[in-house]
This record gives sequence, C-alpha cells and structure tokens, in this order.
Amino acid sequence: MGKSKFGVIGVGTWGENHVRAYRQNPRSELAAVSDVNEERGRAVSERYGVRYYKDYADMLEDETIDAVSVATPDFLHRQPCVDAAEAGKHVLVEKPLATTVEDAEAIVEAARKSGVKLMVDFHNRWNPPFAQAKASISEGEIGEPIYIFARISNTKLSPTAFLKWASRSKVIWFLAAHTCDLARWLFEDEAETAYAAAASKVLAPVGVDTPDLYASIVRFRKGGIANLESAWVLPNTMPGVGWGEWAGLGITFEMQIIGTRGAYVLKPFPNQAAQKYTDRSYSWPDTQSAYFVQGRWGGFAIEAINHFVDCVVDDKTPAVGGEDGLAVTKIVCAIDRSARTGAPERV
Repeated sequence: MGKSKFGVIGVGTWGENHVRAYRQNPRSELAAVSDVNEERGRAVSERYGVRYYKDYADMLEDETIDAVSVATPDFLHRQPCVDAAEAGKHVLVEKPLATTVEDAEAIVEAARKSGVKLMVDFHNRWNPPFAQAKASISEGEIGEPIYIFARISNTKLSPTAFLKWASRSKVIWFLAAHTCDLARWLFEDEAETAYAAAASKVLAPVGVDTPDLYASIVRFRKGGIANLESAWVLPNTMPGVGWGEWAGLGITFEMQIIGTRGAYVLKPFPNQAAQKYTDRSYSWPDTQSAYFVQGRWGGFAIEAINHFVDCVVDDKTPAVGGEDGLAVTKIVCAIDRSARTGAPERV
C-alpha cells in the first residue's frame, strides 16, 4: 500500500480536521504543521507529535513532503497555495478557493504550470444527504432539477466570537460558497447571472464590519434557478454543533430540490439524531461532519480529506478541482457585486 507525506498550513478554525485526518489515515503520514499563531501551532504539533513551522515557507523546503492542506482564513489562500504549487506540492485548499477572481485564477494557473494536483475542500459533496440527492438526480428519480432553495446560516457567535477576521470576509464566502458549489454540482451546469440583496443592521453596530446576510437568485445556463440564503446573525440560542473549538456554534442548513417529476428535501443541520441536555444547557451534537467515535475521527469533512490522500497516493484527479473553485468564486463575486449595485450581474 502506497503512502505519502502531508503538511498543514493553518491549524485554527478548520485546519485541525486536516491534521486529524492525515494522522489517522493509513495511507498518509502527517509530517508537519505551520501556523502564524505560535502558541496554537506548537500546541497542535505537540499534540500530534510532528514538526512545527511558524513560517510555512520553511515547511515547503522539505522535499519529503508530497502535499499540503491550506486552511488559512479565506482571504489568505493565494500566496500559500501558489508557493506550495511552485514548490511541487499537491494542494488541498479549504473553500472558497479565493475571495477574488484574480486570486483564484492565480492559484489555478500555478497548479497547472507546476503539474500538481489542486483540490478545493467542498466537503459537502461527501455529505450523505447531498450525495444521496445527487444519486437520485443522476438516476432520474425526480426528473430534471429546475429549482434549488438552499439556506446555510450561523449564529452571531461565528462572526463575533469564533472568527476574529470576520470583518475581512463575508458570510457569502464562509457559508454560501458551499451552496453555490452544491447548486453547480446538482444542476451539472454553470451559473450565468446573479441577483442579490444584503442587509447590515446587526454586526456593524457591534464593530464587525461585514453584512449580516445575503439573499441571492442565481440563474444557470440551462435554465435552472438557485435561491440561496446565508446569514451570520441567527440567535446564539440556536442548537449548536460540537466539534473542537467550535463546540456550541448554532447552524441551520437545509435544501429543497424541485425536479420535473419530483422533489428532494434535505435538513442536515441542526440534526436531531442526538440531543444532549444538562442542568445548564443543551446541544444537538454533530453526528455528520466531524465526530469522534470508537477512537477515530469520522464524518464527511474527514472523508473529503481522505479522498485527497487517495488522489495523491494513487495519482488520481480530485473530484473537486481548481476549476470548480474558480467557478464558485465567480458566482460569489457576482452575488457580492449585485448586492452593491442592486442589479443582476453576469457571473
């Protein structure tokens, strides 16, 4: 059985899932981690018994490392991805690929020139409810999909407590990138226009300079319509998921897919498979994305990373490549422009 070495750049918000996945996958060897936050980076390196680099450039000089994950904040993906590609490392980058079309194109071009694999971690393609919906559509059970409604939102804890850099991003990058990718995947089509509106009444007054929410209509080339909503201002009392430092973060995630001969309805979060109540609080623990059971981490977020491992070891093309990430970046940029201009924007 083949085996490759991996490093992780950025071990904060979601990056430790990459560390866990590489550490336990029998086909991967976790070699090193890098994070500008030295306290956090060293803590993770000691927890998993691997080398720590404050500067990821030093890690990229290690010729034994075959691939890296880039899990830095979404607006800081370009440089580490380009540098990793130019160093000959295969790259798995957290969604979104980038927050500007220029940055996304630069990453895709760097990977192409260097001949390395580039995968964008749109892990909801491995999420069982969506994977089952995709299979149903492919088998023709609901006919041709013509309309998708998707909502993914977080409580105010996300931009005010968990994401220290929320003012440098937007909820459409952090959350709606997921639904944009799912719409492309389920329609098997590319977006043509976007018409959107945004609201800013909650976060700005408390010093978080980013819109509260976006509502968007995205029209696809073959006629499909996606109605996408994302908010960062749900009440903090909403039931939360339970992974790592994000334990207790409230989330709502739902989708309706209407086809010419049927429909598919999905409500993956908040799940009700498990509910925990104490004298002081309650939560509905995450049983899908990243959970610990029988001594191992599992869930669709881990499976997406395992797929990248297989692609590196077996020299396969990732299921979600750089062009997919670029397409989503173009959609989200059009949504953002439309919310500012008040008019439909070409993708």
